[in-house]
Amino acid sequence: MFGSFILMFITSLSIAILTERAGIHHWQEGLHLGVLTGPGIAFLSMAVNMPYEKKSLGLYFINGGYQLPGNIIAAVVTAGWK
Repeated sequence: MFGSFILMFITSLSIAILTERAGIHHWQEGLHLGVLTGPGIAFLSMAVNMPYEKKSLGLYFINGGYQLPGNIIAAVVTAGWK
């Protein structure tokens, strides 16, 4: 679980850097960023490996599904932090 924590920390740090570089300073803008990065980056990057892993589509949605709320929360917190 410690490895997962480190990886999620790096993801959150990346979102914080995107928030700063994009000039996002309100939680509403952070919400938009999270909705964009969740499915647009995290969820789809997992889809690249899906055909080769031979796992079910349902498992893909379970594994990728937590990325959306995680990215939204990270983006809202980092945008509203300022």
